[in-house]
Amino acid sequence: MASEKKDNPQPSVLHTLVAYAIIAVAAILGISRGFQQTDTILGVMFGKNVIYEPVEVKRKGPKVFTLETIAPYDGTNTDNPYYLVVLGKVYDVTKGKQYYGTGDTYNVFLAQDATRAFVTGNFERNQTNSTIAPHEMDNFTDEEILGVKHWVDFYAKGGDNNKYFQVGVLYMENGYYDMNGNPTEKAKQVKQLFVDAKERDENRKNIQKGYPACNSQYKMGEGGKVWCQNPSHVPRKGGNSS
Repeated sequence: MASEKKDNPQPSVLHTLVAYAIIAVAAILGISRGFQQTDTILGVMFGKNVIYEPVEVKRKGPKVFTLETIAPYDGTNTDNPYYLVVLGKVYDVTKGKQYYGTGDTYNVFLAQDATRAFVTGNFERNQTNSTIAPHEMDNFTDEEILGVKHWVDFYAKGGDNNKYFQVGVLYMENGYYDMNGNPTEKAKQVKQLFVDAKERDENRKNIQKGYPACNSQYKMGEGGKVWCQNPSHVPRKGGNSS
């Protein structure tokens, strides 16, 4: 019995504390595939084989891609997911790969931020000749701004049949998210741009409601006539307000 105790020593309090410290450090470092190296160390300390279930340590906040790390998801390798980017947000659109594959119309949106193309219709993947970067919203009309907002909402809601989902954000120079996945000042400005464009659009619609939807016609020898969808809205002659 004495020799058995010598060959299989019991862990001391110090060994136990060191073992738990190693586990804590491994968790902090985000070893997502489990404590494989730690198992070996603990096995030596305890003098026996120790089996631990793999532990996945999840990172707080969104996954942050760079143009380099998102490149494999551009549709070239069909075994990889298809990642689309709009205003810096990265979505998995694999379930709609028939629209986004290499050579397909919407491939321009994969693995790069080509937000501008959503309303310009320029679907060339490499827009090197453009004076405005593909992700920028410079010189857009209210209609174009709201057009981008439509697509932002479309992917945020999962697209048709809720088949798309966000997997992270894209960090790039002068982009919409920083290296920690936080919105940049540019992202905040675009958010306000959406608010302002919607307000102006609603104001225009309200003004148009004050004018009748009318048509006019003129024939030689017969004169002209005006008719409206609502007869009570026929314009009056000479600006008479009575």
